[in-house]
Amino acid sequence: MLQTKSTPAELGRNWAGKVVDDKFPLRQWLGGSDHSAVFLTERATGGGARKAAIKLIPAQNLDGDAQLSLWKSIARLSHPHLIQLFECGRCQIEGTRLLYVVMESAEENLEDLAGCSDFIRPAVYNNVAGGRFVSYVKGARGSVYGDLPPEATLEMLYKQLNYDEAPHDKLAATGFSADYVERETRRSVEAVAGHPVQIWPGVDIDVPVSAKESHCTPESVAQAVKAAFKGGAEGIILSRNYIEMKPENLSGAGKALRELGAI
Repeated sequence: MLQTKSTPAELGRNWAGKVVDDKFPLRQWLGGSDHSAVFLTERATGGGARKAAIKLIPAQNLDGDAQLSLWKSIARLSHPHLIQLFECGRCQIEGTRLLYVVMESAEENLEDLAGCSDFIRPAVYNNVAGGRFVSYVKGARGSVYGDLPPEATLEMLYKQLNYDEAPHDKLAATGFSADYVERETRRSVEAVAGHPVQIWPGVDIDVPVSAKESHCTPESVAQAVKAAFKGGAEGIILSRNYIEMKPENLSGAGKALRELGAI
């Protein structure tokens, strides 16, 4: 336990607003276990402050040097299924000695790309997102979140991203909702506000998935297309090789565009 008489949730409420190592403010408690607490934070970069996540674990009864060495080793690795680690060290909060590690937030920063193109295509693939996010959770638990069960890891990531999607055991089969498409499109539009760049989300149609994962239907495609425009998209990109798209599912996009008066 982080403290013998407090749960991680109680510590989260108490520690929100504290600053770790004089540079990482604890903005919001995201989740944790009996042995850790994770917060939303910020880290300084050449382009200004960026969102990040910070994990705190108790230093008591722990080989701190070995743990910090492990995190530094992971930070040198590069793999799409590994969460990127930025910095680690020691700190103390209200008398509790802790180790901390700062890592990437699950939220992507599109402003960095705004000056590189006249349009950006966020891949809001809601049908395949369920299975892919389950894989992301598995990768996260393979490094810094190994003490959290899959359900708690997923919930923590949902908090980072402000998502409200299916639970872990149903996520692959249901995929993400059309509401996810709308929210991610709107977030992308807001991220590039003030820049001469348009947001054209990519809507997935018949991207290959396993038999147990969510599959496209004409209605799911239509809902995703409508959600993208509701989120402020200037247009959409139907993502997958056209020869692989089933005509009935492709027709869902046409139906939505006609109902929206776009064609």
